[in-house]
Amino acid sequence: MDKTKVWNEILETLIRANFDAFQQTKEHEYLHQRKLYLNELMENELSTSQKTMIEEIIYEFGSMEEANADRMYAQGMKDCVIILKNLGVLE
Repeated sequence: MDKTKVWNEILETLIRANFDAFQQTKEHEYLHQRKLYLNELMENELSTSQKTMIEEIIYEFGSMEEANADRMYAQGMKDCVIILKNLGVLE
């Protein structure tokens, strides 16, 4: 397996662990309840075409933010390795 695939697997494992831990927090519960409320609001207050448009916008923004978060996390891990190497902790 090449280094990129190994790196990606490590990152995916770390991201999943972080996400699983986040799901146990009060912040996650608040965001979940807020999402339910907004879904209900959208379902009851918007026309079908408005719902479709908003769902598409939310999906696109969410996809962009998820990709950004993944890149930032990966860069943070790379930066951490560089710092640890410079400190002599890693060779």
